[in-house]
Amino acid sequence: MNLKSLLGFIFILTLAGIYIPNMPSTVQMGDTGELVRSAFFLQLAHPPGYPLFTWLFHFAIKLLHFGSVFGRASFFNVLISFGVCYLLFNFLRRNVWVGFTLALTLATSKIYWRYTELPDVFILNAFFTAGLLVLYFDDQLKKMQSYIPFLFILGLAHHLTLIFLLPVAFHVFIKNIKSRQQWLQNIGALVLVIFLYCSMMLLSPDSFMSWGQVDNLKSVLHHFLRFDYGTFKLTGSDGSNHLFQIVEQLFKQAIYSFLPLILIGPMAFIYRLKKLKNVNLKDYILMAIIILYIVIFFLLSNINPYGFWEETISRFYIFFNILFFFWTAVQIINCNLSNRLMQSLAGLLFLTGALNIYQFHSVNNFSKNTIIEDYALNFLNQAPSFGKPIILLTMSDTRFYAVQYAQTVLDRRPDIIAVHPNLLFFPWYWPKIKQQGIRIKQGQIQLTNALEIENDFLIPNLAEFTFITNLKLVNAIKYKITFAPTANILELGSGINKSIESEGNFRSDFKILKSDTSQYDIFREVWSDYSAFYLNSAKLSYLQKDFAAVKQQLDQGLQQIPWSRDIKSNLCRLEKEL
Repeated sequence: MNLKSLLGFIFILTLAGIYIPNMPSTVQMGDTGELVRSAFFLQLAHPPGYPLFTWLFHFAIKLLHFGSVFGRASFFNVLISFGVCYLLFNFLRRNVWVGFTLALTLATSKIYWRYTELPDVFILNAFFTAGLLVLYFDDQLKKMQSYIPFLFILGLAHHLTLIFLLPVAFHVFIKNIKSRQQWLQNIGALVLVIFLYCSMMLLSPDSFMSWGQVDNLKSVLHHFLRFDYGTFKLTGSDGSNHLFQIVEQLFKQAIYSFLPLILIGPMAFIYRLKKLKNVNLKDYILMAIIILYIVIFFLLSNINPYGFWEETISRFYIFFNILFFFWTAVQIINCNLSNRLMQSLAGLLFLTGALNIYQFHSVNNFSKNTIIEDYALNFLNQAPSFGKPIILLTMSDTRFYAVQYAQTVLDRRPDIIAVHPNLLFFPWYWPKIKQQGIRIKQGQIQLTNALEIENDFLIPNLAEFTFITNLKLVNAIKYKITFAPTANILELGSGINKSIESEGNFRSDFKILKSDTSQYDIFREVWSDYSAFYLNSAKLSYLQKDFAAVKQQLDQGLQQIPWSRDIKSNLCRLEKEL
């Protein structure tokens, strides 16, 4: 076994040792609940639908026969990540130590590591990106470059950000424009992509949990182009652009995870440009792609990258990271550095990877993190099990998709109708909720593009349904409220019922959270929902002049949610009054 093969074997074992012990066993944050559920049941995910992801992960989950459904999806995602990192390692095979340490730095960077563990769509997109760049820049693979347009077109059946690699595919296509084989490959890829997107019509379009009503070619195109959001928008809101704030966050994460590369890459490029004069068209094309992605995509993204939106936008840094790592690798390869310099570089990168493991291991360890599943189960279980049908109202992708995951994959309270208020703005959703017997003022929504959740949705349906929600509503005199551990139960009538207590399901608690309390953490935010019960119970006791009970309830809340400002401020106010 030669050194390259040995190091490649050690590299995969190293990644396995980093990733596999930290894999989650159950639903986590963001879109992961929806994506894994959609793949498992072959239902349609949010635009653009990710048909390639859905089919690949469906077969992976079905073929693997160990662990949970979510754990199998995570394991398959890890295998794809192995492929991305190995492509980078092998790309630098002329100096395997630099290849080893550069790939290790990527593998252990905070965001890439996180979304290797979490089965979202971004690592599969990274695999397509890495494959295209290796074929494009590796001189030993020149005979295979004609496959680049094929791979590029196929990748569009997964994630639309790959469109930024169009200059690479177009450059190769023009070079081989007379090749009959390339034309046949591209036509075949186009047919395959059309077939994959048309297959979305088979993904249970009538299911209440499938996004949209994709049952004809027009609706397929509508879904592919993300008309529900606006193409290249990350949400359906009309938020203004925050390019400079996003770029600031982008470079902060780069500095935290691979600072040496931020210095090495540009220095090597300048050295090539001035001394070696061997910069070519491919270098400029890749640089242009990086700049265009930063400027165009993040300019069009209507997200303020702070608070819970930080989690949404940060996933899109992975594409930039892959581009930048390969761009830096190209500079290193073409600088013709001495062995001593290459050894020094490998040592510096090894230290960076080791520091990443030290810094990010705890925040990317999901092996015992069941906070999201526990929350979803507690949310569902506290709903009445008899009487009127139940509508569950909740905001945020993490909460909503976790509830749907618990209802379907875990088969907990499938009788409850989970509704995300933002979905009420989409015309395709109206027939689906009407089939559930729910009333909605669709004409008013179309006319005003506005919705008062209480007056326009909740109150008109109170006669037929009981509601359970964690949303803060204001018209309490119009319905009867019962305080529950993570939400309020709303029924026809008026007034406040006595709080109902529940033991809840807690397989893990807030003590597993390792992020800085000054930074946003979705798990801490979800756990904070439990504070509402203690605050509501304390307010009820306060109205009854039972100050001892108020103190006891607030103390219990602070013990379970020690960072809660609301509980702390109410305790301070109570102490002043007493």
